[in-house]
Amino acid sequence: MANNRMKLGVTEVRAEDVWMCGGIITVGLALMETVVVNSVLRGNIIMPSFCKRHRPRVEPTPGPSTSWAEDEETVDTSSPETADKIDFFSRILFPISFTVFVIGYLLHYVG
Repeated sequence: MANNRMKLGVTEVRAEDVWMCGGIITVGLALMETVVVNSVLRGNIIMPSFCKRHRPRVEPTPGPSTSWAEDEETVDTSSPETADKIDFFSRILFPISFTVFVIGYLLHYVG
């Protein structure tokens, strides 16, 4: 029977494969979360409308510019509140999801 599987190219998923995939996915998602938080803090990411805080728009009062003629005035587009929310939920979500994965793995492969 094992020879037929090898001839057809069908392989079994082993417990080590499932464990490695679960670990790699968890680490990859944690790294992506880090990149997203840093991008939000630097203002390099376009946030969907449901993530933005809607504040009343206040027009600036006209006055003399404090920038040099060659420099453009920069607008701070970082959002520390959004980055803190993402970081807070990730600190809860990642350990819980990995714990659920470990329990499911142990119940299926060991139990």
